[in-house]
Amino acid sequence: MSEFVSLPELLDKQQRVNETAQLVADYLYQGGRIDQLTSMLGKLLLREDRNFHSIQMIEGAYRQYSLLHDDGNNAARVNILLAASRYLAAHSPTMRPSVMYLFTWHRIILFYILKLLSKYNKCSTG
Repeated sequence: MSEFVSLPELLDKQQRVNETAQLVADYLYQGGRIDQLTSMLGKLLLREDRNFHSIQMIEGAYRQYSLLHDDGNNAARVNILLAASRYLAAHSPTMRPSVMYLFTWHRIILFYILKLLSKYNKCSTG
């Protein structure tokens, strides 16, 4: 179960769907705690630049999981969490804007605003 901590590293690489599913399945079938898994998946969801539909999909998986009863055969419940983890892996990593990236875009936008303002000022005074 100590391999579970490598899940974030797996999702740092593109298209690690099968490896992610295997890691999560092993974790769950070896007695891993569901609350730790859902917490980890939530953190991995939030660290990426996600759109509304991705967030809805993970929320829906959690909801579906919570509605299924644990009757001793929890394969359906595990499959839901596997599907959620596979979805995250298939859509990871996203572009995570760095501070420098944001700073650069801020400067570019500011430059064009100033350029437009100077052009506007020339037109209105001359």
